[in-house]
Amino acid sequence: MTKKITEAIKKAVQKIKANYVLVLLSLIFLYSSLSIYMGMILGYLSGRIFAGKKEKEQGIIKSLIIHLKDWQIHIHHWFWAVGLLALAFVFNWYFPKLAYGFLGGVALHGFYSYGDWYKIITKIVK
Repeated sequence: MTKKITEAIKKAVQKIKANYVLVLLSLIFLYSSLSIYMGMILGYLSGRIFAGKKEKEQGIIKSLIIHLKDWQIHIHHWFWAVGLLALAFVFNWYFPKLAYGFLGGVALHGFYSYGDWYKIITKIVK
């Protein structure tokens, strides 16, 4: 009889440990996701605040445009955000999850808010 009770207690303890690990992993995943999500919201809102309200409109932070003879290269804010993310992944740089989310939010704002997001190199019309 004592053996059965002992085994029942062992099984109960194993279930508790398994549930504890599952809950702990869930909380870690939730925290990671929450950090990335909050970063995306902050990045998107930063884009809304600091970038121009419409295409070709100057925002609080001046656009980075490089002029080369008859051409101009516009480094959109989504472009540098995606570039930084790519560099971080390629060179294994560590950023907090909030920063990854922030850069993703900045990129999302650039893609979603402007119809000319794909125009990087354009000919200057005189």
